Parts: sequence; C-alpha cells; structure tokens
Amino acid sequence: MLGMFHLQGSRTAEGEPLAGSYESGLRLLVGAELAMAVTLAACMAISYGKAASTYGVSYYGVHLDTLWILAVGFMTTSYLLYSSARAVDPRDPPAMVSLSLKVLAVGLIALLLTPYTVDTFFNWTHMIIGASIFGLQMAVGAVLAFKVLDDRLGWLGVAVEFGGGVLAALSLPDHMLTYMLQGEIIFQVGFAILVNHLFAGQIRSSAAEQR
Repeated sequence: MLGMFHLQGSRTAEGEPLAGSYESGLRLLVGAELAMAVTLAACMAISYGKAASTYGVSYYGVHLDTLWILAVGFMTTSYLLYSSARAVDPRDPPAMVSLSLKVLAVGLIALLLTPYTVDTFFNWTHMIIGASIFGLQMAVGAVLAFKVLDDRLGWLGVAVEFGGGVLAALSLPDHMLTYMLQGEIIFQVGFAILVNHLFAGQIRSSAAEQR
C-alpha cells in the first residue's frame, strides 16, 4: 500500500529526495520519542505511586520536584515533533500524520500551560486538550493501520494504541480504574509504532524506486 503514496519523481517540494526527507523526519521523530521516554523515566524515578497512576503524566506538571523535568522534556519533545512533521513534504498524502505530529507538539505545550489543579476552568481546558489530541491520534492511527499500511505491524500498532486508549478512558476521574499513566504510555507507544513504520516504509519504497 505504501507505493500509493509516492510523490512525483520521488522528490519533495524543495527538490530533496523523498527518502532523505523521511530519513530526516524519522531521526527527529525517534529523538522526540527518546526525549519523552527519558522525561517520563526521570519523573517516575522521583515520584511514582497511586496518585501518579491515577492522574497520569499531567500529575508531574503540578508538583515542583518534577515540573521542571516535565517542562524541559515537553519543550524538547515538542520541538523535535514539529521539526519531524516539517521534514516531510506537505503534499504527501499521509499529510494527516504531519498534522497530527504538529498538533501533538503544540498540545504538549498547551497541556503544560493548563495545570489541572488551578481551578475548574483549567481542569476542563486541560481535559479537552488531552481528549482532542488522543482523538486525532486514534483516528490517524486507524487510517494508517487499515488504509495505508495494511499489514501486521500496522494492525499491532493500532491494537496497542486502542488498548492504551481504553485503559486511559476507564481511568478518568470517578471511573473504575486508576491506570491513567500506564494507559497514556501504552497509547503513545502504539501511535509511535504506526508513524515509525510509515516513515521507514516510505524510506524503503522511495529508495527502491530511485534505483
């Protein structure tokens, strides 16, 4: 299915080969994923318990001992995600992926600036932003898995993403579970599988076409 998404001449609007464009995008994407992984590991090493599990990643943004770590990690991740999205040609049909990465990049900063403990308005704003990002990622993930990639790794990615989303949804305040943090992490791992797989596939396909 990836062959459907070749650009004319396998070159971006700036004349860069498509393979090179996606190679740059993939490097930046992996950098963003590593930055987020290190950020979460550092926060969890400082504070990991029922409260963090219940309130998710946002918990680390309302406590001074982890706020600075989350802030640096989110800003770094946001920059790398946005750069990754800009690295790929906007005319490419999987542009929805570029859009979702840009939304996630901006959303991370928005979530950081709306700590849920301030008041009801901030709490609802924070939840709406988070839910909107998750909804977009789930929709893009489904399209990638069933329309674009259409292979076992793509199906695995969307299954992981969906499973994490369900776990997080069932862990919302006043719901039956308290595994918001775990659900959020699993969800993002699933989305990462899909996008990384797409970028790697585009690199292989465009490189083969240029031979």
